[in-house]
Amino acid sequence: MKKFFSTALTMFLLFSASACVADLDDIKHVPPDPKPIEATIFAPSEKSTWNKDGFVSMFRTTQTELSDEEFSQKYTAFYNYMPQTYADEYDMDAFEVQQSDGKSIFYVRQADNLYRINSFPLRIDITFNGFVQFAVTDLNGDSYEEILVSYYYGSENLDRSYIHAIDTRSGKSVRFNGYYNTPIFFQKTGKGIGLYKGTESDPTTATELVSEVTKNTRKYVFLKKSFTVQTSNYKAEVEIDEDTINFPIVAKDLPLQFTSRVKMTWLGEGFGYTNSDTYLDGAYANYSNGKHTLKCEPWGAGEAITEFYIANGMEIAREYYMHRLDDLDCLGDYSATISYRFSEEKPVVESVFRIEKM
Repeated sequence: MKKFFSTALTMFLLFSASACVADLDDIKHVPPDPKPIEATIFAPSEKSTWNKDGFVSMFRTTQTELSDEEFSQKYTAFYNYMPQTYADEYDMDAFEVQQSDGKSIFYVRQADNLYRINSFPLRIDITFNGFVQFAVTDLNGDSYEEILVSYYYGSENLDRSYIHAIDTRSGKSVRFNGYYNTPIFFQKTGKGIGLYKGTESDPTTATELVSEVTKNTRKYVFLKKSFTVQTSNYKAEVEIDEDTINFPIVAKDLPLQFTSRVKMTWLGEGFGYTNSDTYLDGAYANYSNGKHTLKCEPWGAGEAITEFYIANGMEIAREYYMHRLDDLDCLGDYSATISYRFSEEKPVVESVFRIEKM
C-alpha cells in the first residue's frame, strides 16, 4: 500500500501543476504486476473511510480544474465498500464519492488506476443498496485480474442492478446491460462466473442464472481502420476505434463494442426537412458478413421534432457504437455499407474487419 500512496502523491503533484482539466481517460493506465489469480467472490463491507486519504489523493488528480476549496465544497464525503482483507490482497478499493448536488459517483481503485463504475451519477435520495458483490478472476489466464462489480439501486419507480467489468491489464472497463427489479449475485460455474438473480442483499436467494461470464474465444481483426467513399450526393470518411471489442471476458449481456466515426460532406443541392424523431442527422455505417449485421446506434440528443437544413458542402460528424455479436456462426469477413437517409446510393467497402477464433 505504501507504493500506492507514494504514486498517488506523485500523480497529484504532477497534475496539480498542469493547467489543463484532467480526466480518467487522460491518465495513463499502469498494469499491475502479473501474478497467479484464483477466482474469488466476496461481499462488500459496511461503508467506511478505510484508505480514504490515498483514494482522495488519487481522485484529486482527475479534478485539476478545481481549487482545493472548490474540490472540498463539491465532494463532501468518501466511503469505501471494500473489505480490508481484500483491499490488502488485491490492492483495491471501491469508493462512493458523494457530491454537494445530492449525487453519488462510484469508483474502483486497483493499484495505480481508477475506474468509474457507474454509467451515470446516481442520486443520494434514491434507495441505494450499495455494492452487492465483487468477483476477482482470471478467465483468460493472462495473470491479470478481471474485476466484476455488482451494484444495485432503486427509486419509487425503478429498481435496477448493473454489472461492471474491469480488465486490469488493458485498463478497459465495460458495463453490462441492466437488470430490472432484482439484485445480481456472482457464483462460480464450470466455465466462469455466473450472474444469478436474488432478493435484497441475500446471496442465498440467488438461484436463477441469467448470464455467465466466460473467456472470450473470438477476436475482431480490423483490416481497414479508416476509409472514404464518395457518391454523387455525399462523401463519407469513416474511422474505426477498436475500443473494448477484444475484451478478455464475454457474456450475453455484456455489449462489447467498437466505435465508428462517420464524417459526411453533403455534395448535392441544399435542402431542409423536419426530423420527427430523436435521431441526429448524418451518414450511417453498418457492417455485415451476409448473414449477420452490426447496425449502428443512431441515437442523439436531438429534440423530438427538429428542423434541419443540409447545405452543399456541409459536414456532419457522427459517432456510433457497434455491439459484439453473440451468435456462434458470426465468424468471417465483414463489409461496411455506408448510407444516408436522403440518398439511394449505398456504397459498400469490402473486408473491413474479420471475426475469428482466438
